[in-house]
Amino acid sequence: MLGFLGFKSGHSANYNISSEPAFHAGAWAVHNATRRTTNDPVSVFTFDKKKFESFCSKNGLKNSKGSDEIYSRLRNEATNLARLRHPNFLRIVEPLYEGKSSLSFVTERVETCIRAKVEADASRDSRSTRDHIPPELSPLVIQKGLLQVSEGLKFMHEDAKMVHMNLNLNTVFVDSLGDWKLGGCGYACEVAGSESRDFFIPQFDARYPRFVQINLDYSAPELVLDKNLDFSADVFSLACLAITLYNFKSPIDSNNNYNNYEEDVKSLGSFLRKPNNTTKIPASLIEILPKLLTRYPTDRYPIQAILSANFFNSFLLKSLKFIDEFSGKTDEEIEAFIPQFIKIIPEFPFEILKNKILKILISSLSHVSEAIMASLLHVIFLISAQLSSLDFCKIILPILSDNEKLQQNSDVQKVVLEDLDIFLKNLNSKEIEKTILPFFFIMFDNAGAPEVQENALFKCQKDILEKLDFPIIKNKIFPKIGEVFTKTTSLGVKIAAINALKELVVSGLDKHSVTDKLLGMLKAVKSRDPRVMMSMLSLYETLVKMLDVDVIANEVIPVLWSMAVGPKYTVAQFEKFMTVIKQFSTKVETEQKKKLTNNVEVPMASREDLSAGIGGMSSGIGGMTLEPSKPNNDFMLDDGPSFVTPVPVVTPKPSIPSSIPALQAPKKQNDDFGSFASASTSNNSFGNFQSSVKPSIPPLQAQPLQPLQPQPLQSQTLTASKPAANYNINTGSTGGGINWNSGSSGGTSNAGSGINWNSNSNSNTGSSINWNTNSSNSNTTSNWNSNPMGNNNTMGSMNTGGMNTMNNMNNMNNNMGGSLNWNTNNNATTNTSSGNMNSNINWNASSANNNNSDSLL
Repeated sequence: MLGFLGFKSGHSANYNISSEPAFHAGAWAVHNATRRTTNDPVSVFTFDKKKFESFCSKNGLKNSKGSDEIYSRLRNEATNLARLRHPNFLRIVEPLYEGKSSLSFVTERVETCIRAKVEADASRDSRSTRDHIPPELSPLVIQKGLLQVSEGLKFMHEDAKMVHMNLNLNTVFVDSLGDWKLGGCGYACEVAGSESRDFFIPQFDARYPRFVQINLDYSAPELVLDKNLDFSADVFSLACLAITLYNFKSPIDSNNNYNNYEEDVKSLGSFLRKPNNTTKIPASLIEILPKLLTRYPTDRYPIQAILSANFFNSFLLKSLKFIDEFSGKTDEEIEAFIPQFIKIIPEFPFEILKNKILKILISSLSHVSEAIMASLLHVIFLISAQLSSLDFCKIILPILSDNEKLQQNSDVQKVVLEDLDIFLKNLNSKEIEKTILPFFFIMFDNAGAPEVQENALFKCQKDILEKLDFPIIKNKIFPKIGEVFTKTTSLGVKIAAINALKELVVSGLDKHSVTDKLLGMLKAVKSRDPRVMMSMLSLYETLVKMLDVDVIANEVIPVLWSMAVGPKYTVAQFEKFMTVIKQFSTKVETEQKKKLTNNVEVPMASREDLSAGIGGMSSGIGGMTLEPSKPNNDFMLDDGPSFVTPVPVVTPKPSIPSSIPALQAPKKQNDDFGSFASASTSNNSFGNFQSSVKPSIPPLQAQPLQPLQPQPLQSQTLTASKPAANYNINTGSTGGGINWNSGSSGGTSNAGSGINWNSNSNSNTGSSINWNTNSSNSNTTSNWNSNPMGNNNTMGSMNTGGMNTMNNMNNMNNNMGGSLNWNTNNNATTNTSSGNMNSNINWNASSANNNNSDSLL
């Protein structure tokens, strides 16, 4: 590929060399290359002998003395660079190789020469949009570059005792750090002592290419006009170079003509006095330029005086110089420097920050002590804020992922948390997951630094969660935070973990994770510190809308009550607990009512009593459809549509002796309950049931007591509305429960009990279930009474076939309710389970007395 340059048998054996040059500098084409074994970047300077000889041949210069001198200067350039070992000179990596077709040598990698940068800025300056394009050479870049060139010249003059003589835009190079390097030493020669000597530069020959001859526009007058060589010749060249960097042209524009050169040198004094020539030049430099551009070398400043000028005395330059020497500074010096440097970071050009300072600081991380590693990293992060996202990922991310020593440093972890915004601004979710999240997990595990754990948890919930997808939050972050919450013994970390868990819930943690894992974590907390408890309460509060009522009732409310009874709360804190508990309880109540609305058929009544009463008569009565009339008592049904539902079968458990005979229900003369009607002349209303047939109820016969068998209850259709009272089946005027009155002899009956069944009686009842036949003025509170004689006051649950009197409770009109009594033809006094209670179900028929019962169905 580059065989015509001699690379196949020369440097190409050890280096991979680009086919196209990166730039040209004078006679040299500079190619980028890398060493084959180490992949280290280098630059290969090449001179194409074939092309040069072809040019000379066309111009009649083949084998001329001038051609030999040019080859000699080119060889000297590589040789002199090999001698000048200084940071501000190009470093030779491979010496000169000369083949038949080319000359070449290898140096450290350089990006360009300053001629290319000056030309770029000159082009930018000529455009109206130049303000939107950052300059290649900012004032600080020029200042720093001139300082480095001056230091290189000082070394050359004082240590090497040599004069450069060829300082110009093509002989100053820029490396990857932005540092300026001196090259082009083909004209350099030694000067013995401090005395000048005679020196004859070759006359400019227009037949040869301009780039292989000395440039008069940067040469000192004593060298061109007086044929005298002195160290100060480089000072004059340095001044011309400085003006060119600001004005994009040298103060001498001779076109390599000696006459033009002499005139321009004479007018140098007036040049500096013209404002147009100095507007871009800093005042601190203008004040020393007259002492640098003098006609005679004895009037010029030496190079050391230039280095002491105010132009090179700014804090920015001193800071750059300190960073250049960073590897040799002590920890104390670095610690004192960093706070001051942070203040002036915005004043540095981005090019210097990125290409020089940032690279030096990153490379220093590998050998600085842990004491200053965190401070150094903070500076790096502040500078990286100005990088593009692509450069940030390329330059900064490897710092965290490739340095285990750095990852375990608690001070470094604090810095990462402090500068986390810089990372999040430049990284996408995948990069955060790959690089930042593992570093956070390391901080979560740093139990030796609770403040790091606490801050990491806070930053995670505040900044990280919103950047990640839900599967990552659920499967990676939630378990890790839960682990910290469970294991930590630090109060601050515990509270921070609770707050982070709360944020996970708010961010959409699924119900399964909350129910199966989070509630168990919270329940296992042993601490009763009010600060922990209040944080947990706040977390529980976010779960109100998420959890099901059964989980709330069984898992949450008991835990909240356990937490609420702590003795160290303030009143306000306890009231907060009560508020949250009520929120959960209200949800349980509301949801449970909604659920029961669809499956609860018998509202508010005692199901056992209802099942026992209705079930016992269902075999004789059969199913029936009840619709409300205009009830007036307290029996209410929930609002809602009509529904049909079976009443649950309940097995009654009466405590009765086995010798008591079983009760036989009265037989009906008619075939069903629906055809039953009263013979009374009073108004009889029970839905649409009316009959002219009067039932005949035969006396009850005592039978041996049989175990009560539950009767299956047929479905009963209840049409729900908004009743204000119960259901009535009356032959008279009734106002309570379900009343069945038949054949009353005492006129209109007014009953207020639950369910009453009375036949041909003027009874006033207030018991659970009463069945009275042919009784007169009997006030009963029992379930069944059959054929009692006289004005008896009974309180047994069931009375059949005889008189059951209560000697000690005659003339009592209070509402009493007994359990269950079964007496046959005895006059013994029985008082069972009476008390001041309201019965549930009563059956009364045509009572004449006014007895208002508070019973409910």
